[in-house]
Amino acid sequence: MLRPFCFIVFGGRQCDSVGMRGLFLLLPLVVIVSPCPASGCAIVLDHRPTWSENLAEAHRIIAGAAAIIDGEVIRPFGGPDAPAIVRVHRILKGPQQAEFEVGAAGGCSVALTDLGERSRMILTGGPAVYDISVWQGDPRLIDALLRSDRRRDWPDVRGVETRP
Repeated sequence: MLRPFCFIVFGGRQCDSVGMRGLFLLLPLVVIVSPCPASGCAIVLDHRPTWSENLAEAHRIIAGAAAIIDGEVIRPFGGPDAPAIVRVHRILKGPQQAEFEVGAAGGCSVALTDLGERSRMILTGGPAVYDISVWQGDPRLIDALLRSDRRRDWPDVRGVETRP
């Protein structure tokens, strides 16, 4: 059974089953330690951020947001030409409108694929189609700066999963 692999690896020399057994026992180790491609939005921290660094990050996230809303997905994301539609419950920052279109601009974007999902959303981009980033900072600090506790005011609710 191992003879064809033996010929490829050793060129026909040392084709005994004992030698090959050792080689194949090392194969899982090689697979485990081999480098894997990195995610496009891998977040690497070189240290544990201090409270003041987290607070500064929360300020930056709020300042950079085009809109911050409490909303519910009424049409899930269906691909690049069919962004999700989110019905607004409360607008904490941004334009006053009843619905927002939310797409998935890139590797670090969240695609809202669950119908009925309810959450606080920090939106960037716009004004036609907005985007939600995977990294949205420390929610407790952001809520404190917005003076609105999402656990009390608009708790997260998982929706019904759909696929684009």
